[in-house]
Amino acid sequence: MLKDVIASALFLKRTLDGLDLLIVLKLPADRVAALLQTPGCSYFKPYDRAPMRQWLAFGAGSPAFDALADLFNEAVSFAQTPSLNKKRHVKAPMRR
Repeated sequence: MLKDVIASALFLKRTLDGLDLLIVLKLPADRVAALLQTPGCSYFKPYDRAPMRQWLAFGAGSPAFDALADLFNEAVSFAQTPSLNKKRHVKAPMRR
């Protein structure tokens, strides 16, 4: 259970040039917006698609890295909170 929560709250991603690792955390959108003021922080944009407003990306050179333990705990707490925005996938009845 905790493993699933952590997997939905955090992951590492290698930059496109392959030289750096980015820490990517899922946080509330307003928290991510506030953290964007921190140097080195940005929205996570997978494969240069549209930015994901609840995902923050930063590297070890960012001042946010110094607060990683607190940010990690915040991301895990956020992942454990039920969301009203999650889409429910309801299976249609099978036709015979």
